[in-house]
Amino acid sequence: MNKIKSILALLLCAAMLLVLCACGSEKAPADETGNDTTVADTTANDTTEAPKATSLVVKFVDEEGNNVLGGSAQFCNSANCYFPAPELDGSCIFLEEWFEKVEAGDYLTIYAPTGYEVKEPALDEENKIYLAGGETEVVITLTKVG
Repeated sequence: MNKIKSILALLLCAAMLLVLCACGSEKAPADETGNDTTVADTTANDTTEAPKATSLVVKFVDEEGNNVLGGSAQFCNSANCYFPAPELDGSCIFLEEWFEKVEAGDYLTIYAPTGYEVKEPALDEENKIYLAGGETEVVITLTKVG
């Protein structure tokens, strides 16, 4: 009887091991060239969101008007400060869900990319631009240093 229990316990352990191995990461089948043939199913879990409404866009450009990457901006109003990650084109987008509109006295703190300085608009000694209110876009013109 003990031999049967030992064999059953061994079989149970082997079965559990197989189940655990089967739960590991799945690799998609490869075609003849060895390339992964995984196709994303975008119908069941479509997480694409509609573009969100923006209150303010800050763009960083060079003197020719080309986008410059690496800059950032912080927006502050009487209630909060917001510091979004830069977009792929280098702009900083402040969403309407954060604040409805720019009011007089709100300000931006500008952080120029490495190797650049702000040409326009003029910044105060703390790298701030005070806004008049109603702005939806601010363009920061940069010049190369050195």
